[in-house]
Amino acid sequence: MRPKKRPYAERLRLERARLGISQAQLAEAGGVSKTTELAYEADKYVFDVEYLDAVGAVGVDTTYVQNGLRVSEFVVQNFDWDLHQQLIVLALEAAELENVVLPPAKLAQIVRMLYTKFSESKRIEPAELAGLLRLVA
Repeated sequence: MRPKKRPYAERLRLERARLGISQAQLAEAGGVSKTTELAYEADKYVFDVEYLDAVGAVGVDTTYVQNGLRVSEFVVQNFDWDLHQQLIVLALEAAELENVVLPPAKLAQIVRMLYTKFSESKRIEPAELAGLLRLVA
């Protein structure tokens, strides 16, 4: 009995079709032979991360190939909107305390930096926030 078919092969084929490129072109972009590309798309072999990185460089939506969600859908579903809102409030409150005027573009910069920092460390230090305000103000 053949194992259950993995969805990656079909998604890879769909991405290649969306981009309008041949199997040979995708194989070249991915640094593999056309035979290997055919095997990937036939679900005979599973590609590796290096291949995905390489084909991503020519426009393949690697997020879609891996999990079935377009990158935009993946971001929307995985973005922490509540945290984003809390960080906006935090940045505006800190700016007020520091007597710093934050134009919208600068506020957006700070919130993005805070979101990245919080996502990595799960905490924001007040001194870091003050430092960010001085950097962008």
